Amino acid sequence: MVIMVYTTLRPETTMDPRRRVEFLIADQTLSITMTTNTSNNILRSILDKEKLFGTNFLDWHRNLRIVLKHDRKLYVLEKPVPEEEPPSSAPKAERDAYKKHVDDSNEIACLMLATMNSELQKQHENMAAFDMIEHLKMFYQEQERHERF
Repeated sequence: MVIMVYTTLRPETTMDPRRRVEFLIADQTLSITMTTNTSNNILRSILDKEKLFGTNFLDWHRNLRIVLKHDRKLYVLEKPVPEEEPPSSAPKAERDAYKKHVDDSNEIACLMLATMNSELQKQHENMAAFDMIEHLKMFYQEQERHERF
């Protein structure tokens, strides 16, 4: 039955039936990946709609957290990158985790900068994602306090 579906999609194909199944599985995987990427782009577009300009910090921060939670990168805002890289003698898993944290932090810092107005970009362009969000929270904590009550 799977072969029939594939043959219906590509009637000109004349190869081994086992290959047809493999290609069909690959096509399904590609479709799932494309759906995930589309979902990710839609969520990130939330941040593009309204750049951070200061007084909208709470909304911007909430949207940023939603996007990062979806991407499984929220930890970057909650935990700083360790100051020292693990030694080469450290377990591979530890070295890989450190590299992933550095890479994710860089990606998120760029995302954050891209969704700020130019004045805020200039103030934060040399900061890591964790430091950036901590600075912004400190700067706008008064606004947060007033909005809670």
